[in-house]
Amino acid sequence: MSSSGPGPAHLRLKARLLLAASITLSVAGFAAFYFLFRRDFNVYWLILSSVILPLYQAPAVFVFRLYRRARKELTGTRAEEG
Repeated sequence: MSSSGPGPAHLRLKARLLLAASITLSVAGFAAFYFLFRRDFNVYWLILSSVILPLYQAPAVFVFRLYRRARKELTGTRAEEG
């Protein structure tokens, strides 16, 4: 079985999937914000957007933190092997 990088294959796959999921959720958060407020966007929504947009980005941030934890597991595995 060939290996393209350090660490077990299932941990590398988990890390890649989490990164892809966080990017997808981030783009979906921006898209949801845009489609919900594009018709009625005014100064009121401009002021509130600094609060609303981070709420839509929260799932992406959570999944990205899981990705970082998975990457830390990979580097910890590599340190133990070497």
